[in-house]
Amino acid sequence: MPLEPKYEKGIQVIYRPVVIICELNGIYKDEIGHIFIRYYDKKKGIDKIIESIWNKLKFINEIKFSDFKIEELKNFNDFNVLQDEELSDEQDYEIVKNILINKYKDKNGIINRGEYSLLDNCCFQTVIETLILFGKSPYLVQYIFDEKIHPIGVIWNK
Repeated sequence: MPLEPKYEKGIQVIYRPVVIICELNGIYKDEIGHIFIRYYDKKKGIDKIIESIWNKLKFINEIKFSDFKIEELKNFNDFNVLQDEELSDEQDYEIVKNILINKYKDKNGIINRGEYSLLDNCCFQTVIETLILFGKSPYLVQYIFDEKIHPIGVIWNK
């Protein structure tokens, strides 16, 4: 799908695949990557990202909210828009953002989903949860996670 949003208001699921080689138990080559939600509202001029990243210092899966900047995405050779979903007026970025903040904000003010793990707590789970909060199907994201990410997590944890 093209990066240009096709609705007045919606969300895009954007996936950046990265090929890795893991040598923990023999050589294993597969695709892994980063996935995030882009929320846009053309009428209001809003273009935001909801994503979670591995905070390597604290070893947590930290949720971040930021402005979408197309130039940052163009630094990568490959990305895929997996879903482009229209949203109604009731489906709002601030509502979803506040739900995530209230659920995961820790005593230090970090939006902390918990200990980072490729098996069950990485950017894919954040996107799946966010899709559900927006009332959209997480099926495709779950499928990619099950086929590409989870198997690598199993190998890394051995």
